[in-house]
Amino acid sequence: MGTPIRLEAEDFDLLNFGLEPSTISSDSLISLLDANPGQRGSAKTTLDLSGRYDVFIGYHDDSSGQGQLGVKLNGTTLKYWVLNQDLGNPGESESVIRRQLGSNVAILPGQSLELTALRKDAEAVRIDYLEFVPLDGGAGDPPTPVPTPAPTPVPTPAPTPSSTIIEAESLNLSGYRSQIVESSSGNQVISFDGGPAGERGTASTSLDLNGFYDVYLNYFDQSDGNAQMSISLGGEKLKYWVLNRNQGSANPDGTSLIRRQFAASRLITPGTNLELFGLEKDGDTAAIDSIEFVLTAPAPTPAPAPAPVPPLSQRPFQRPFQRPHPPPTPAPTPAPTPVPPPTPAPPSNAIIFEAESLNLSGYRAEALSGASGNQIISFAGGNSNERGTATTTVNLEGVYDVFLNYHDQNDGKAQMSVTLGDEKLKYWALSRETGSANADSTSLIRRELATAQVITPGTKLELFGLEKDGDTAAIDSIEFVPVDLSSRPGRLEFSEAGYSFNESGLLGNSVTIQRIAGYGGTVSTTLSLLGDTAQAGSDFVGDPITVTFAPGETVKTIAIPLLNDDQPESTERFTLQLGQPTGGASLGQITSAQVILVDDEQSLEPRLFINGTKIVEIKAAIQVPGSHHQIAFAAMQARVDQNDWRVYDETSAMAISTTPAAGWRGKPR
Repeated sequence: MGTPIRLEAEDFDLLNFGLEPSTISSDSLISLLDANPGQRGSAKTTLDLSGRYDVFIGYHDDSSGQGQLGVKLNGTTLKYWVLNQDLGNPGESESVIRRQLGSNVAILPGQSLELTALRKDAEAVRIDYLEFVPLDGGAGDPPTPVPTPAPTPVPTPAPTPSSTIIEAESLNLSGYRSQIVESSSGNQVISFDGGPAGERGTASTSLDLNGFYDVYLNYFDQSDGNAQMSISLGGEKLKYWVLNRNQGSANPDGTSLIRRQFAASRLITPGTNLELFGLEKDGDTAAIDSIEFVLTAPAPTPAPAPAPVPPLSQRPFQRPFQRPHPPPTPAPTPAPTPVPPPTPAPPSNAIIFEAESLNLSGYRAEALSGASGNQIISFAGGNSNERGTATTTVNLEGVYDVFLNYHDQNDGKAQMSVTLGDEKLKYWALSRETGSANADSTSLIRRELATAQVITPGTKLELFGLEKDGDTAAIDSIEFVPVDLSSRPGRLEFSEAGYSFNESGLLGNSVTIQRIAGYGGTVSTTLSLLGDTAQAGSDFVGDPITVTFAPGETVKTIAIPLLNDDQPESTERFTLQLGQPTGGASLGQITSAQVILVDDEQSLEPRLFINGTKIVEIKAAIQVPGSHHQIAFAAMQARVDQNDWRVYDETSAMAISTTPAAGWRGKPR
């Protein structure tokens, strides 16, 4: 390498920057003049360099705030980061940082160099110098000229989209920690290296961007575990996924590095919040290197205000109205060919698990342009009736609607199922005629599997597929859409499918109706009482009952009106039925319940209906040593107070007046 070329920041053209003396930097440095947070500044110069260079910057990152700093070469961002390392007080040697901005960077004479800064809190963004280390000879050593009549002109590099790279270690870290990795873009990454199992954290910042951007994340998917990550922009979760690709390395290095796109032409405005989330799993430390924003279009320019309308006296003369000749009758336009409606896009707050990122057994990843992650899973190229699963542990907590994006090809009838926790949400055959025998946009289906499903961290997810007659059971992704229960009317159902009451009501006569999967607005249902062996008018009041839930109300306890009499009678039953929901509510699964009605004239004491002959038979049976009759009788004696027993004739309600034989301790009534 040649001799480094250093450009002092104070020699640049400064806007809102001022000079600040320094005893530890060369001569002086520049810093933002205005002490108010939000102050912006720039420092520009034109380079007189030619060749390839490693580029470095010298600046101060002190503990007084979290300023932001960016460096652009000829309009392209080399680096953009947050000064939040808190290395000491302003002016101390500990706060000085020499940071590499780029390696092997091609530079031509006349290209512009610009430093942009944003003051946050008391961080004044102090900059000392820019340094260029030549890679193709010493400074000022021109290459040996080629002996040709005319020198070959050096081509100007093709313009590339402006890219802003934010190093993960420069974000505001909570739980995450910086880790030195030489092969990373800033020689550091963030991870949970060295921490406990299941550790989680975030890295966040407020963006100073304005325009439409493609968004990429550079992270490491290590082969020793199944960490989880998500990325949110402006409060919207762009993606949630599991890091379970086998990249061939258990360390954060060049082999395990992945560059993944999360948004295309996304409008970002100054102040938009960025948050990266990570969860350590089985040794995978959820390491992140940087996030990139590639400018695709400038921010839209506000429309100009309409020109004022001049007063009537200043308007130009207009001819009086003349009726125009009728236009010729246009030729009829042929009716357009109907186009089938596209598969609806997932809502912006959906948490999407790419199928190819799950733990695959039998299933195989397949490249597919247009899929949400440009990959799907399927049994393409395999055997007939091949089967497999895709599983993961879901790190979500809350209530969600669950959707599956899959392909139903019309060349067979594959089978699928989705299980969440211990509940199989759905099992179905892929038998729709979608019009395509391939996994493409025509065969893509978005199917709802569950509504307002409660999910807790650690819930297991399993997708099952079976190839059938050429249909490869292809799956793209599964979505979890957070549910706001206060905006949904919910479903109404009984808490139990059966109740038992004493006809006097002394042992209870209430049933519970619950409102699930939502509690928004006022809703109601009709509770009908349907006779069976118990009849309306003699055993209960048969009038329908209207059950109303106020907004936010989720449980109603309803007293069933019973009619008591003094006649001994057998146990009876009747049915409760829900119907006619209002307010947008629907009925749940338990819409009917059976009521067992026990007669109170006989139900308060146990009875045994037998005749005298049967008593003799029972006596003989229980005298046989070790017989099951003797064992059963001994168990009854141990559990039942025999003074509460009466022995009744099987044909009447009158007690037998004879004294029981020896060994039977029942007593006459």
